[in-house]
Parts: sequence; C-alpha cells; structure tokens
Amino acid sequence: MAAKLFVFANILIVYFCFQIRLTTAERKYWIQTTSMDEFEFNPDYLAFDKCKVSKLNKTLNVVKCKGSLVQEFPSDAICRMKCYQNQGGGKYGEGPVQIPPMNCCEFFDQDEVIWPSLLKSSNFPKKCPFSKQNFEVKSFNINDANLPDTLPDPDEWYIQLTAVDKDEKIIFKGNFYGTINRL
Repeated sequence: MAAKLFVFANILIVYFCFQIRLTTAERKYWIQTTSMDEFEFNPDYLAFDKCKVSKLNKTLNVVKCKGSLVQEFPSDAICRMKCYQNQGGGKYGEGPVQIPPMNCCEFFDQDEVIWPSLLKSSNFPKKCPFSKQNFEVKSFNINDANLPDTLPDPDEWYIQLTAVDKDEKIIFKGNFYGTINRL
C-alpha cells in the first residue's frame, strides 16, 4: 500500500508541481541547478566538508558534495519533499501537491526519478538504512534523472528536501534552486 501511495504521490507532484504534460516526444528542455542554500543538518548524524553547485561546462552546472554519516541513518527517519514555484518578484509559493512525509528508506528505495541518477554520481550505498561512512557526490546532473518529456511554465523553482528523526529533530534540510531552459 505504501509503495502504491508513493508512486501515486510521485506522479501527482510531477504533474501538479511542474504542471507537466506527458508526451512521447524527446525532451525539449534542460534543467540548470543554479544554487543551493547551506544545508541545515544535525551534527549527531551528518558532517559536510563542502557542498556546492559547480560549472561543468558553459551551459551546465552540477552538484558536488563531500561529507560523512557519523552514525547509522535511522531506519525510522521520515523524509519530506516540497516543491516551490516562482510567483514573480522573487517570491516562491508552495506547489499544490507535495510528497507526503514517509519513511526515508521507503522514499529512497521507491524513487525512480532522482535517486537512481544520484547513485550513479556518488558512492552512496544502494540500500537503506545507511551505515556510518564517508560519502561523495562527484557531479550530480539532474538532467540524467528520469524526467518527463515536457515541463510547462514556470521556469524557476526550488525543491526542499528534509529528513527528520522519530523525535522530529532535523537530520538534514536542503534547498535546491533551478531554472528550466527551453530548447
């Protein structure tokens, strides 16, 4: 049941948050990750050496990050993902649908959009809960993800990913900003 709810929530967030029309045509856009806020994290769980958005080439940025999980990631941690759209004047408003809070291990195991491509660009373990270890994201490019063929307006967005422990204490909170560039 949770797996079906997760798949349904993923479809809804893609549709409503980005107002997506699914087609069989080739992708007519690319996404530029423009920046990310400094992560908020609990030092009892995580330590970050450095995380940044770096230029890969003239037109593409990638996310690079080094850090460590200082203890095993809790198997009962809850993940939330919220999508925000630019409403003009530098103001962002929450999208109409969000992925509801769910067990992080289920979130990672079931995601077919971002997590598989993040695994390819990092040394994250493939199964959750994650054990204590150092990690590195070498050059994550969201365009390698399993994205839909088209994305209508708006072209500026940010996504907030949060993980909390059973006591609702933040393990990790990060905001990732980007633009959709039309071909």
